[in-house]
Parts: sequence; C-alpha cells; structure tokens
Amino acid sequence: MSANRYILTTGGTGGHIFPAIAVARAIQKLEPEADILFVGAKGGMEEKMVSQAGFSILSVTISGFARKLNLKNLYKNLLFPLKYVLGLWQASRILGIFQPQVVVGFGGFASAPTLRMALSKNIPSVIHESNAYPGVVNRMVANRVRKVFIGNEKVKSYLSSSNIYFTGNPIREQLLNGSREKGLDTWNFTPDQKIVLIIGGSRGARTINEAVLAGLDKLIASKIQILWQCGTIYFEEFQSRISHHSQVRLMPFIENMGDAYACADLVVSRAGAMSIAEITALRKPSILIPSPNVAEDHQTQNARSLTEKGAAILVTDARAKEDLAPTIIEFLGATEKYSNMKLALETYPLSDAASIIASEIISIANERRGHV
Repeated sequence: MSANRYILTTGGTGGHIFPAIAVARAIQKLEPEADILFVGAKGGMEEKMVSQAGFSILSVTISGFARKLNLKNLYKNLLFPLKYVLGLWQASRILGIFQPQVVVGFGGFASAPTLRMALSKNIPSVIHESNAYPGVVNRMVANRVRKVFIGNEKVKSYLSSSNIYFTGNPIREQLLNGSREKGLDTWNFTPDQKIVLIIGGSRGARTINEAVLAGLDKLIASKIQILWQCGTIYFEEFQSRISHHSQVRLMPFIENMGDAYACADLVVSRAGAMSIAEITALRKPSILIPSPNVAEDHQTQNARSLTEKGAAILVTDARAKEDLAPTIIEFLGATEKYSNMKLALETYPLSDAASIIASEIISIANERRGHV
C-alpha cells in the first residue's frame, strides 16, 4: 500500500509556518513513509523556511487584502481578485496532481485557495487556529472542515463549528532542547549577569527596536546583557544606530532559538500566538508588547491570557518607548515578582500539540483510504 499524502497550507508569518512545520515533523515520526507537501504564497517567507526544514513546497499566486488605505495598498487591493482567482486555479491543479488524503490549514491568507479548492473537491480538511481571535480564512472555513484544532480556549466563541478540539499550539522541537551553557558560549555572555532576549516576531518590530534603542543606556548601566533579534529588514539600520557595547548582541535573525531561550532570564516579545506558546512551554518570564497592526487586536487578547494570571507583563505599543527599559530593570530587580511569575507559568499545562494533531490527521487519512 502506498503512503498517505498530506498537504499542509500556510504562510505569511512564522506564527503560521512554525506550527505547520512542527506538525509535519510529528507526522513523519508517526508515519515515516508519509508524503508531505506544503503549499504557500509565491514569494512568501514560507518558501525559504519550509525548504530549510527539509520539506517540499509549491506556491500559489495570492496576497493578503490590505486594511490600511494608501495608494500602494489601493493598487494591491485592486489586484487581489485577479490573484485570488489565479491562486484557486493553481491550487486546484496541485490538488489534482498530488491527490492528498487530507489538507491541513494553519491560517494566513496563503492557505485560502488550497483550503477552498480542497473543500470543493470533498477532500477531508482540518485547520489549526493558534490565536485567541481567529483569522479571516479560518473563520470562513471552520464550519466546513472535519476538525478545528485550537491553541487558545478563548477562540471557541468566534468559530461556528461543532468539531473544535483544544490541543494547544505546536512548538518547534528544537526549543525544548536548548542549552543555557551553549547559549552563553555562543554569544559570549557573562553567566552571573541577567540576560534579556528581545524578539519582535519573524519579521522584526520597529516599535520594539526603537524602544530598546531608547532605553539602551539605562539597560547597560544596570548591567543587563541583551540578545536582540531586530529582524532582517531592520538590521543594517539599527546596527548603524547603536554604539558598540560588550553587553549587546544585535542579530537580524536567530537560528538556534532553543539556546537563546535557554540562556535568557527574561523575554521581550510581541504577543503572537506562537510566542505565547513558546514562552509558556519554556516557563520564561516575559514582557509582552502586542502589535496594534493585527485583526481585531488579537495580540492583546493573547497577552491578557497570560497577564490575567500573573504570567507576563503587558506594555502597550504606544508606551513601549517610555516604559520598556524601566519595566525590564524594575522586574529583574524584584526577586519576589520574578519568582511569582515563574510559579504562575508552571500552572500552564504542557501539551504535545504537534503529536496530537498529527495523530488525528493520520486517522482521517487512513479512514479516507478505506473509503476511496
């Protein structure tokens, strides 16, 4: 009997791509002969990230619909219908050639054509929604797919489906195997001084970068070491704007995030669903700065799922430049507050979400093969 075939469709940001790759690896472990194909957006960051992870990926022509109106976005939105129709045709062709038993969507505009065409062809489909508020694509298909896996209980009230299953969010396996000693050695940090990991999502975040820069002298004066992932598009600019400091490591992108997390005493991050999942799974105290540039302000909802339990600190995007550095310094100097946050993080259940989702997907694939 030939192996099961799976299409995983996603793209746009690491928050969609990383969990998809985690599930793909889990499928491989449970079903080594499985044939896995990713489908993403042409020119999207998923093309590089998926290929680097060792999986095949094909692309469709699709782009998101810009909510902020300006001349550039107006042109982009005028092209959207044409790109979407072309994307549907390309997705239909891929499905016809690859003949998957199951299609799995992880959100993001890149998943729309493949999911829609899979449903029109009656190919069993499932989705995973990582955020506290669901994205447009997942809201549109939730009542038509076989199962909806969710990473945050709050999302249930926004989805019209009777087949919702809480699994948590799949995180990258490498994160669980990070080494503090290796991290200290890699970035040449002093072991007896606090280390803050600054991350702004897979693309970086200007607000966070500007806030770190604004408070850099205060942080250095407080003998705080900084591992700062500023984002590829911001690296040259901020490298030219900071003086050389022995306590600062400015990086465009951090490949070995497991070691980065392991050596960090505190994480400063956006509040994307995957960042939340990683922070809770690794029990890392954090300061979260939700992005205001997301649908329905869902990152604030994500952050509040931690702050309401004392498991993180929220600093608003608007106040980040003024408040970030003082908040870092105060928190790292408050032993009791730090200990209480660590205890609060321990209350979050650990779930092998990737394996759970993979098992369900394989079960659906085997069921389909029995009926085809």
